[in-house]
Amino acid sequence: MMNVRIEMKAKLGFTLIELLVALGVMAVLMLLAVPSIRERNQKVNLDTAAQVMLKDSQFMEKWYGLNGRYTSDSAGTTFPSLPYVIAPESGIALYYISLKTGSMDSGNGYILLAEPLCGTVQASLGCICIDQDANVIKGTNNSCNNSGGLCSCINSSSLSAAVQARIAAQQ
Repeated sequence: MMNVRIEMKAKLGFTLIELLVALGVMAVLMLLAVPSIRERNQKVNLDTAAQVMLKDSQFMEKWYGLNGRYTSDSAGTTFPSLPYVIAPESGIALYYISLKTGSMDSGNGYILLAEPLCGTVQASLGCICIDQDANVIKGTNNSCNNSGGLCSCINSSSLSAAVQARIAAQQ
């Protein structure tokens, strides 16, 4: 009878080797899953920033409807202030949105530029550009084309105090 008890105890639970094998399999699965999750989150952040930029684009179209041009002066050199300069609208600020100067066609065109903020998960992914025709280019350079390198991130300390306050309020 004593042998029966020993055999039953030996069959209860897992051996150390079995636990280590299971732990190893889980570690390999995590190594495969974590980078793809990070990449998916970065793509979601890009799309979220583009959506915020489309709100600015709608604002610019309303401005054009009221004023007959995208600029706020007849010379075509000054633009109105954008309602959304940080993307996303809530949570950690990842992008700074501005109107790209030099892209104006006598007040008949504009390009919105979203630059990633330095120190964020988006910092190495390049800029996002949207023009007056709602053409969206993601992962681009500062010239809003894909003809070489990505744009560099923008340091939040180089932005105006009002924008810095909005960034701080979101975090």
